[in-house]
Amino acid sequence: MTKLLVRNRTLTLKPEQAIGKGGEADVYDIGGGMALKLFKTPNHPDLALNPNEQRAAADRLAEHQRKLREFPTGLPERVVAPLDLATDSASGMIAGYTMRLLQNAEVLLRYGEPLSRQNGVRSETIVSIFRDLHATLTELHKRGIVVGDFNDLNVLVKGLSAYLIDADSLQFGPYLTRVFTERFVDPLLCDPGAERLTLCRPFVPASDWHAFNVMLFRSLLLVEPYGGIYKPKDAARKIPQTARALRRITVFEPEVIYPKVAVRYDVLSDALLQYFHGAFKRDQRGAFPVALLENLIWSVCPKCGAEHARKTCPLCEHATPMCVREVVQIRGKVKITRILQSDGTILHASAGDGVLRWLANENGAFKREDGRTVFTGQPSPAMRFALTARTTWIGSGQKLIGISHDSQPRPENVDACGGRPQFACAGDSLFWLRDGCLMRQSSDGPNIALGPESIGTVLPQQTTFWVGRRFGFGFYRAGQLGVAFVFGTRSRGLNDSVKLPPLNGQLVSASCTFAEERCWVFLTLQQAGQLLTHTLVVNADGNVEASELHALDEAEWLAGVAGACATNKMLLVPTDEGLVRIELDNGRIVQTRTFPDTEPFVDTGSRLILARDGLYIVGSRSISRLDMEP
Repeated sequence: MTKLLVRNRTLTLKPEQAIGKGGEADVYDIGGGMALKLFKTPNHPDLALNPNEQRAAADRLAEHQRKLREFPTGLPERVVAPLDLATDSASGMIAGYTMRLLQNAEVLLRYGEPLSRQNGVRSETIVSIFRDLHATLTELHKRGIVVGDFNDLNVLVKGLSAYLIDADSLQFGPYLTRVFTERFVDPLLCDPGAERLTLCRPFVPASDWHAFNVMLFRSLLLVEPYGGIYKPKDAARKIPQTARALRRITVFEPEVIYPKVAVRYDVLSDALLQYFHGAFKRDQRGAFPVALLENLIWSVCPKCGAEHARKTCPLCEHATPMCVREVVQIRGKVKITRILQSDGTILHASAGDGVLRWLANENGAFKREDGRTVFTGQPSPAMRFALTARTTWIGSGQKLIGISHDSQPRPENVDACGGRPQFACAGDSLFWLRDGCLMRQSSDGPNIALGPESIGTVLPQQTTFWVGRRFGFGFYRAGQLGVAFVFGTRSRGLNDSVKLPPLNGQLVSASCTFAEERCWVFLTLQQAGQLLTHTLVVNADGNVEASELHALDEAEWLAGVAGACATNKMLLVPTDEGLVRIELDNGRIVQTRTFPDTEPFVDTGSRLILARDGLYIVGSRSISRLDMEP
């Protein structure tokens, strides 16, 4: 427990109050609609074995002793600014500050992910959010304040409002922002001779607008301006992914493979496309012309359902007419059999009991795989789903509802981690978190022998978990506490002896897929401005069989791991170039084979599901069975 002084009142922070963790600080809910940001000290466990980060923490704390006392007042309402300083009760040093607590808000990063579109986020919503953010940024610049490390993890979205957090890093007066995020830093401020983006000049208002442009581009198109895969015909021109921004090699280049899961950039208006081309290719800088957002008129194509800001749908304009959709396609040694083509969106699919099940939304009706309408309405980004044979579970915030075709809806209270309700199904059982307890109950059948039972205790609001057929895996991080655990799906008790590697930085995404005896865990963190992914293989006994750390450009298959499936010591991952096989080999994680014949049928947004009757590919609107010859 940590003791602090706030307005001469002693405040004791406990791990269960933690609500967030970044690279530089931990955040706690202190009640009354208030939060407290506590800066990491050099001896914080997250910084162990990292002398550079330890030095940076010491320098940051030293500067904050002056900077926070001189922090500007009267900032725009959308800036979550420091309110009261929190000092260490022993040393009297500034250790953090209090601020408003934003409830039910989501990081802007989520709006640039494919799942956001499946869950109902529309382009008009994106535009409204960025118009709001534009106004805040304009006001800050009028005050002589620069955001500096402006990125989609320090913008929180609530409704159509965009809030700036991490205000202590704002640049004003003599206080420069020295940290940066590779994906958003202006290449004009970086060393042009380096192999990766390295900040060598101070941030300026124009660099904030560059970051704004990158975030807007990604949120509208689901790809960053320097995203995709650069594959020049001349191999001598190949450069590291991290150097592409320095060479201005954008997704507009013909030798860049545009991600399949991304929205085609020609859905944008000519004016907005021209602006982006000038900003990212020709280094044009300055405040973003807000009229480009105000004049965008979005339409939904009645034929293909695509959103676009043009007079006619660019997707249908260049499409090859087809009278009949193919049901079976064969390429090389691969046969694809389409079993579902939805006019709506496939929201969830699973095979927890070996049988493929799915939930789709078509014209406002939530439908199961048997065609039954479960309920009506529109999906929202806050919704999460889980399925058993007879029950559909829908979670949002801290509410969980189970809808069965033979009984009344079952409501449950559920803990939320990062705003996401925590629950899952395996076989006929539901697992969920409630008041810091991992709960289990059979969710199907008219006769339930056992009521809800607690498997074990975890940290409320901070725990994430997944469940396979035989066992489950979960973890929580809060303050200086970090615990990972496994549990049996048919037994009680948690094995919390799982030894994770040091997880430094802010957790951006987490996914897990199960084989019978082990699970593959992928934890992506933003560390020192770079996205790094920890790949872990953990067996049912809680032993870590393999652990590796990669940047995305070091292992391109990592882009598809959220949709991977596992069997024995093998992992199949969907990529834009086809399926990739990853194997566990004497404690090493190695790519052993690619399946190029599958390239037309999968992408990094696909989900692979292994059921008893075969391997399925789940897209946003279709499900197909995949058969491959050895």
